[in-house]
Amino acid sequence: MGRSATRIVRLVGPAALAAAAAAGAYVVVRARQRELAATGSALGQALLLEEVLPRYQFRGVASTVIRATPAQIFRALEEVTLADMPLADALIKIRYLPGRLLGHGGPESAPRYRPLSEEVSKGYTIPLAQAPQRELVLGGVGQFHSMLDQKPVRLKSPEEFLAFSDPIHEKLAMSWYLAEGDEPTGYRLVMEVRTQALSEKARGLFLPYWWLLIRWGSEIMSRILLSAVKRLSLIHISE
Repeated sequence: MGRSATRIVRLVGPAALAAAAAAGAYVVVRARQRELAATGSALGQALLLEEVLPRYQFRGVASTVIRATPAQIFRALEEVTLADMPLADALIKIRYLPGRLLGHGGPESAPRYRPLSEEVSKGYTIPLAQAPQRELVLGGVGQFHSMLDQKPVRLKSPEEFLAFSDPIHEKLAMSWYLAEGDEPTGYRLVMEVRTQALSEKARGLFLPYWWLLIRWGSEIMSRILLSAVKRLSLIHISE
């Protein structure tokens, strides 16, 4: 795994895993998003996400078009900070407030004005696959159905992620990929998130959590992140 992937996994370590799994990285798949999902490709290549988590019960897709180069887009993904996403920061804190009040803790927040890529990963979100400037897949394992303590599992390698099978947990895989486009018209950056419950019991526990919390908050969180990446990408163009 390259240096870029290492930096981005630090970016999304504690904060984005919380945003995706807890505050919601699931959106209603609209007509355009169904079309994107049907293509199953990143700039004409098969999605690495399909290799990482081909089976899942819950899925969400969001996208935006950015008139920048692939290098500028993925650089922006590395450099985004919580200061670029103040609403996301607030929503994450609200989501984990009940657990903190009851002594269960929660994901640590990164300093607001420091690039999240500089934060040390806690080992809960790891890079699972990467195609430079085309697709990045990160993932984690935990009891994401729990409102108080999601008990994230510390993973050391993609192999551990693939082999994990404890039936009371869920696997979460997040992919950012360029689905289509060119520099004159812009590239479509897609964020796709999949969750696989590892047993019928885990699925049953996760389902009400998905309906009550994740679905309603998903589009907000996804669009906040994509909008921040888009703004930073356009800034890089003028540099």
